[in-house]
Amino acid sequence: MKKRIISIFIIFALALTGCAAQGPVEEAPAEQSAEAPEQAEEIASESSFTWETGEEDTAEHPVLKLDYEGGGREYAFTAETLDGEAVDSAELFARAKVTMLNIWGTYCYPCLMEMPDLGQLARDYAGEDFQLIGVIVDANDTGSDTVETAAGQIAETGADYPHLLATDDVIKNVMFDVYAVPTTLFLDSEGKLICSAVVGSKAYETWAGAVDELLAR
Repeated sequence: MKKRIISIFIIFALALTGCAAQGPVEEAPAEQSAEAPEQAEEIASESSFTWETGEEDTAEHPVLKLDYEGGGREYAFTAETLDGEAVDSAELFARAKVTMLNIWGTYCYPCLMEMPDLGQLARDYAGEDFQLIGVIVDANDTGSDTVETAAGQIAETGADYPHLLATDDVIKNVMFDVYAVPTTLFLDSEGKLICSAVVGSKAYETWAGAVDELLAR
């Protein structure tokens, strides 16, 4: 019971602080449908996708500076997929040289805005010893309405890579230092950090540049 209360508190705290890196939000709802959010244009985001048109912009996007050389904290946990399938992190990370762990929330507009780009990234790098995994901070029960909302958002944005629920073990071993979403971690095949955490949404070009750099190491 105590662990469940702590888990709920952490998720509630993330809901309050989430998206803060992207600009102020008057109030972040606990759930957000896959429809175009009314405040989408008010949120500062580097994503090249727009809900209104579904078209990419032509702006230049900055190169992501990765300031970590490797040998960082090792992440180990058990989790579940949206379908309730059990996942062991050791087996998960062993599938690729580089794993991009994108931590997002159904209430977070910047998270949703970058997900089409992340879906494209996952498809483009599928054969490059790379994998992209989502972690949904406000969904920890397969039977919850939030999981249903998340599934709809994933389908709507084309973010058809694996997504994990924020089970108690994930909250304890992954979310301990996550203060806003989206937050992205890059890990090696042993689950160790290979660069510092990236807070905030980025465009396809920015993420692709980071993946290319990490795969080349």
